[in-house]
Amino acid sequence: MMDNTQTIIAMLILLPISYEVYKDARSRGMNAAAWAIFVFLILIIGLPAYFLMRKPKIEEAGEDQEERNSGEE
Repeated sequence: MMDNTQTIIAMLILLPISYEVYKDARSRGMNAAAWAIFVFLILIIGLPAYFLMRKPKIEEAGEDQEERNSGEE
């Protein structure tokens, strides 16, 4: 059985990773909550699965326009 220190260390590792997966999945138009929960519960399987299955990033119109304008200068 894990003691409190191990549980705290595990949470300090899992929470930021799950949050980053959530933000990345959301920016790619994927089911962010499901991916974050999957990674949180089963990190060793969920994180590699996410990296293999993630979609390309969805570009915002403003960013795309700025790139085109900077290329013309």
